[in-house]
Amino acid sequence: MPRSTRVITYGPEYEQLLLLSFADPEGKSFDFGSYSVASAMKAKVYAYWKALRTEGNRPDLMEKADLLSMKVDGRFLVVFRRTDAWDRGLLRAAMGLEKGFEETLPQGVLVAKSPTDELVERLKELRNAKQQSR
Repeated sequence: MPRSTRVITYGPEYEQLLLLSFADPEGKSFDFGSYSVASAMKAKVYAYWKALRTEGNRPDLMEKADLLSMKVDGRFLVVFRRTDAWDRGLLRAAMGLEKGFEETLPQGVLVAKSPTDELVERLKELRNAKQQSR
């Protein structure tokens, strides 16, 4: 049976799990007593996060959910920051980057320009050219 895409069907417990997990930068572990129950809860929590995105009524919670991930470790559901995911750690190590490198922007770190930045630069060029032609 498909999971509901309505946030209200999940109840306030799911919101509390999200808020508690996000509040702890080290991540949170929740003991569900068995691997199968923890796995089922992982699927339900991901469905709740999807419902948040689908409805779009709580951008504050959507933003938090987008920064988190989950895994099952034995009977525990572990909720952690995506920056702590194993693959991102391996990529940082392979490139010789420290965790949080994007916040300090050390030399050699590339930053992509957004389309908005390019449009703003083009607008400045056009305005300068117009002022020079006067």
